[in-house]
Amino acid sequence: MITDICTLDQSFTGVENALALTEKCAAYCELSPRQTLQLRLLAEELLGMMRGILVNYEAEFYLESEAKDITIHLRAHADMDIPDSERKKIVEVSTSGENLAYRGVMGKVRKLLECGMFGGQESLAAASSLMFTGVEYDTYMIPNEWSLKRYMDTISALQDKAPQQWDELEKSIVANLADDVTVGVHADVAEVSIR
Repeated sequence: MITDICTLDQSFTGVENALALTEKCAAYCELSPRQTLQLRLLAEELLGMMRGILVNYEAEFYLESEAKDITIHLRAHADMDIPDSERKKIVEVSTSGENLAYRGVMGKVRKLLECGMFGGQESLAAASSLMFTGVEYDTYMIPNEWSLKRYMDTISALQDKAPQQWDELEKSIVANLADDVTVGVHADVAEVSIR
């Protein structure tokens, strides 16, 4: 089953509708109260990540289910561009002058989505490799798609060489609740899916 599509824009008026859609999907799939809460937490994390990205365009939020296997989708068309000068102005407002939005697992997912939306497939691949800065690794990225599961497997194998990345994974709600998170760019559409 695929739910209705909820449209989100810079005013974020669709967030309550998206969360209601999540609850409705949980009821339809007969999830337990705990599973419903976990699904809602994942939806909230995904929606929260989009707050800083949705400036000049819209995104589509929907859920797809097969029995109790549910995937949350968030799609945005990658045809808008925010100049680097505008991004720098936003970052300069912070006390540290750093973009703290890219810390943690969902911050990195956000960075991947932004790179895919504003820079296309090549930027998504480049941003994926930045997640391993300071760590020697032997992994690959499926063209046009990054996967949290593959990232977790790589970091797990390199725990002693990547303590900061391992710590982020252990503390992440999404990494602990989701089976996988993928970020993909196909043509002019960038999408994050949480399964």
